[in-house]
Amino acid sequence: MTYVVVLLLLWIAVAAGQSNDSCSADQYDVLGRCYFWSTDSHSWSDCRQYCRDGGADIVALETPEEHQAVVDLLLSNNAPDLIWAGGLRVNSGIYARDQWIWTTGAPLPLGPPQWLSTKPSQYYRTYNRTYMQKDLNYKFLNVPETIGYHCLCETSPDSECPSPFVDVAGLCLAFYGNQVTWDKARSLCRDQYADLVTFTSPQDHGNVARRIMALEQSDISYWIGVRDLSGTYEWLTGEQVRPDLWQPRRPTAPYKCAQLSSRHNFYAVDADWTEVAGFICQYKGF
Repeated sequence: MTYVVVLLLLWIAVAAGQSNDSCSADQYDVLGRCYFWSTDSHSWSDCRQYCRDGGADIVALETPEEHQAVVDLLLSNNAPDLIWAGGLRVNSGIYARDQWIWTTGAPLPLGPPQWLSTKPSQYYRTYNRTYMQKDLNYKFLNVPETIGYHCLCETSPDSECPSPFVDVAGLCLAFYGNQVTWDKARSLCRDQYADLVTFTSPQDHGNVARRIMALEQSDISYWIGVRDLSGTYEWLTGEQVRPDLWQPRRPTAPYKCAQLSSRHNFYAVDADWTEVAGFICQYKGF
């Protein structure tokens, strides 16, 4: 009996010490994701680049459960006192103005249990990024993005989207800010076993729009996989375009393609294929 108990205790100790093989030696495995932080302070934008240079992104704690698990990690490993998180305030979108979202494009709910107070500070519109403070149990607060805090980065080794594509609510997407024509954009996507993005539901539209708002280049328009070949706008997959995709009106001009327009809160507008815009590729794997 004693022998069995000893073996059981040894097995538990080994299991507790195991970590995700995809996390490097200087990273921490929490709920299947790899976390690490910087030793120096940076602005929010510089922190995001620091994370990207390490093959990750600034942390997006989208659920209270993930938040608490990371708080436990930070408190038990002598983490820095002030740490950036990937929440940001955006002032445009297809649903409302002045939303809080994550860098992933997911909505960031306000108030407890994740925020310190019932709502973020509204004194200045420049208080547009989230951070966490150790002596406040790493609850969310908001400050200007130019302040210097430590970086907290995360990566998901189990992502099914190949680089450079990212998972946006089940769609593997890559966002490009370089300005090209619609035909060139589609060619560049197809070079990556992808095509211009197609989405047929308002939910997918909202997810893609919020993800654009989290990009550094959120002030430009992006080509999508819509075209008019016979007098009717269709997705590249053959489905007709829903009326609620368009803003401020359904297209009437003799154009043949569509962009998500930064001037119209990332609703679609019709555009000539010789115009130039950014573009969004969707991984197909074909």
